[in-house]
Amino acid sequence: MVAQAKQPTATFSGVRPINLSRDLASIANLIEHAFAADMDDSGHAAVREMRLLGRLAFLFSWAEGFVPQGESLVPGFVWIEEGEVVANATARRLSAFGRGWMIGNVAVAPTFRGRGIARSLINACIDLARQRNGDWIALQVRSDNAIALNLYRSLNFQALSESIELIRIEPDRVTRPDQSSVGHLRIALPRDTNSIFALAQAAYTESMHWIEPQYRTQFELGLDRRIANLLGGTFAAWRVIEVDKEIVGAASIKVNRWT
Repeated sequence: MVAQAKQPTATFSGVRPINLSRDLASIANLIEHAFAADMDDSGHAAVREMRLLGRLAFLFSWAEGFVPQGESLVPGFVWIEEGEVVANATARRLSAFGRGWMIGNVAVAPTFRGRGIARSLINACIDLARQRNGDWIALQVRSDNAIALNLYRSLNFQALSESIELIRIEPDRVTRPDQSSVGHLRIALPRDTNSIFALAQAAYTESMHWIEPQYRTQFELGLDRRIANLLGGTFAAWRVIEVDKEIVGAASIKVNRWT
């Protein structure tokens, strides 16, 4: 009798497309850990939605077989090490018929950083866009993240524009705003939607229209929007400044009623 020892199966290590049913919970944990210092309410809400989507994946995972690799409901790639998700990057089309792509959520677990994993994931995203006839691909990065900036520049990404987020710590009581010295400050009305949208479009650089397009629905002020905000637990308000019946300035505030 001759016995042969079973050879151990090699564990896969490297990049593969995101698997909806297997990876979402791990990706949610990875993103929450990697971006803990910068994550706001919307970021935490997105992570919660990702976990929920992962739990419900069995309802629609069958559809994964009908879309190209890398273009699932959560398109992109993960890096697998010892059977675990240790990094990920998403890559999505900006519009159904557009030629632009956006890379997002580039996250690597701390113990696996500095090994070229992020570079491999980004190259996979670039290859995906190229295979799908994309004309360009963009991403967003903090200006003080020197390591990420150096990586992206080495991959021939170029800076197009910059957005700035500011925070102000207010006391519990907020005073009523003063009237503008130019024009009339008033509550925005549904009829102002087109004017506010045009104002927002004019404030955008041409490159930002490509990378982060704005849509009229983002600025709608009618009953449908109020109902959507109510169902979503959000309070939203717009104020405009009007000069000779022309809106020359607008600002909005959104508050999560639950937090």
